[in-house]
Order: sequence, then C-alpha cells, then structure tokens
Amino acid sequence: MGTSSKAAVIACLDPRIQERVRRLRLELGLPEGTYTPHHPPGGSLNITSEERRLDLAILELGARFIVVIDHEDCLAYKRWCGSGKYNRQAHLDNLHRAKVWLETHYPNREIQLYLLNKVTDEEWEVERIET
Repeated sequence: MGTSSKAAVIACLDPRIQERVRRLRLELGLPEGTYTPHHPPGGSLNITSEERRLDLAILELGARFIVVIDHEDCLAYKRWCGSGKYNRQAHLDNLHRAKVWLETHYPNREIQLYLLNKVTDEEWEVERIET
C-alpha cells in the first residue's frame, strides 16, 4: 500500500480543545503526517462507532500507538451520560472501557489515555490516566 501511520489519535471534535490536542500530540512525538486523527463526539464515549475507521488506521496502516483524549466540560458527556452536568467519573469509566475495547480489538499496541482539565476555554491541563 505504501502508506503507514505511527499512531491513531482519538479526541473529541470540540473545537475548544484542538490546539491543546495538537500540542499534546507534538509532546508525544507525533507531528503531522505520522498519525491518523479520529474525532468522534465525546472521544472515548463513542469509540466503538469508530471501528471501521480505526481498523483502517491501526490494522491497514500499521499504527502501533493509540492515544485517547477526553476533556472536561464535554457536551457529548453532558447529553449522553446523565443529568446534563459534568461527571468526571463518567470520563474515567469510559476511558477504561475504551482501553479494554481497544486492547481486545487491537492487541499488542501501546495505548495511552488522557483527560484535558479545563482551566479556561483556551487553556487545558493534561492529565495522563493510568488504568
């Protein structure tokens, strides 16, 4: 095929976090052209709906590294995970489920989970989530 990808980066489509996602990606050694982006609403919340796209990035393009990035104040989580209020535990639970699902579908890959904690709409602190 001639095309390869070092990583798959899964992050919410929220435009407020894209600059911080870009900086985190660069901190992880993933410049443009070395990864495939995936932007489902809610990031890990809808990861199973991304299976066909992830198959292409991971199985066909050979990505060995998977990064999943969620963020506080996520509209998808507010709408789909309960009362309309932010729920940190919902993020942690979904990130854990996403990692289990990814490990099952794509064994022998390095998987890293992150939660962006909101400081302002323009500033987000990165928290690595260990499961």
